[in-house]
Amino acid sequence: MRGLYVKAAEYFLSGYQANAAASKAPDMLLKLGMSLSKLDKNKDACASFAKLLVEFPKASSRILKKVALESKNIGCD
Repeated sequence: MRGLYVKAAEYFLSGYQANAAASKAPDMLLKLGMSLSKLDKNKDACASFAKLLVEFPKASSRILKKVALESKNIGCD
């Protein structure tokens, strides 16, 4: 299972880097953070969530709610 999260994290990171201004970019950062948290890389996951909030403060309410929940679950500051 761990290998799937590694592949997912790589996919979402490369997708975000290739098109950081795309409408899917906030979702890519959210899913990157979620993948990283499953790999016990909570510091990196929190950084992904924080980047999403800074770069996309007007992301959809669904994404913003999920970021808040995920951040709380892993103890982001």
